[in-house]
Amino acid sequence: MGDREEQGEGAGSSLELEAPIPETQKEIPISDGIAFNNQSAIFQAIEVVERDSLAIAQSFTSLFASLRLALSESTSTSLHHMQCFTDATGRLQESVLDAATKGNRYINSCLRLNEEMKSVDGLASQLREGWGGILHRSQQEPRSMQVMKNLKKACRCSGRSC
Repeated sequence: MGDREEQGEGAGSSLELEAPIPETQKEIPISDGIAFNNQSAIFQAIEVVERDSLAIAQSFTSLFASLRLALSESTSTSLHHMQCFTDATGRLQESVLDAATKGNRYINSCLRLNEEMKSVDGLASQLREGWGGILHRSQQEPRSMQVMKNLKKACRCSGRSC
């Protein structure tokens, strides 16, 4: 008798743990023809919905893959163009700095040459005065004539014109 009570209590407690099945979730018996047809139509409708859902999911997957690829190519192209523009700008900047430096050197050289020419003008006038004196003396002294010839030779030998 004690065994029965234990079994009864055990059986009673396992039944209490299970929730009652609502009427809408109970299986419809196959023997019922109308219910079976409805169940078949429902399953067919569910299959159609599943196929449509799968097709939509595949379309979205394809769309997102295409968008990801297009964005990647666009970003890659944009990055490539930005790198090209950066390189071109860097080279242009180097060229401009080089040209400005060379232009500055040219201007400074012209200014130095101008200053040198001012001193050369003074030297030339001194030489003219000096030559005039030498020529005047050479006409008076024959030895001076020899010095003048030697001086002209020296000027020709050094590559300068006197």
